Amino acid sequence: MKRANTATAATLMVCSHLAVAGEWELKTDATYRDGARLDQTTYEADGSFDKRKIKEKHSKEFETQLAHYWLYQDDLKWGVRAGHRYKTQRDRELQLKKSGKVKKDKSRTEIDRTTYLGLTGEARVYQQLGADVWIASFYYDHYLQREYSAHRLGKDANDRRGSVSGYEWQARLYAEYSTPWPSIFVLPYVQFKEERLGLWYNSARDKVEEAERELQYEAGMSLSWVMPTPGWELNIGGYWQRERDAERRENESRWTWQDDENGVARIVLEYEAPMPGFEFEARLEETLRGPEEGKQRFNVELSYEF
Repeated sequence: MKRANTATAATLMVCSHLAVAGEWELKTDATYRDGARLDQTTYEADGSFDKRKIKEKHSKEFETQLAHYWLYQDDLKWGVRAGHRYKTQRDRELQLKKSGKVKKDKSRTEIDRTTYLGLTGEARVYQQLGADVWIASFYYDHYLQREYSAHRLGKDANDRRGSVSGYEWQARLYAEYSTPWPSIFVLPYVQFKEERLGLWYNSARDKVEEAERELQYEAGMSLSWVMPTPGWELNIGGYWQRERDAERRENESRWTWQDDENGVARIVLEYEAPMPGFEFEARLEETLRGPEEGKQRFNVELSYEF
């Protein structure tokens, strides 16, 4: 009887090991973003020249992330992750005279270094509500260290340097629906994200900067075409996004909120190579409605998973 119990226990341990397995993932992303260029001239009431503004924004981002996941029957996975993100953003902001000479130059390059530790998870449910699959995912990243610094300052630009604490988390629900055409799918999703940063001391200006908070609500849908060439996929669609930004000064308890809503059209071209996992994504977006109407953004992302 004792031998039988021992054998049963050993069998349960083996089954448990097979059902809940762990895996490591090391991923590196390189991203380039090109924002819209604004060249705007304004005039006085009598038609005379007032001022001309030029604004444009470009950014580069490099992120390395190490994660460990536990899997349960391919339907549920959860894990921990740690990463470092290095971002440079070049903001060009000029105010010109009628002659074309520079009146004010507030251009600058910001460097943002973030080290974080977080939790992540994903669950899949098949053949529900007419979808092939529903995928619910989340992550929570706590900033162990986040540092700002400004470089290549224009003569009228404000300097900025210091470190801040904070966190970011996101929850997302996504589905895949088949269509009468085998290579065409409908992909709806809803998503919520929050980022919160505390008060921090800007040593360049000897000033305590406001705490910041951002809430982002997003819902969208796209048509996906799995192309005949292996690994390639094209997505065409759009999304609605509501973004609420807030600031809170030192010794204040109330947040000052700003609320924006935008409707955005999007085209995404993706490539995913066979394992171990090279991925490429090119994304073009244009805001069709909202405060940023007419604004275009171009984004290219490369990643490699080991």
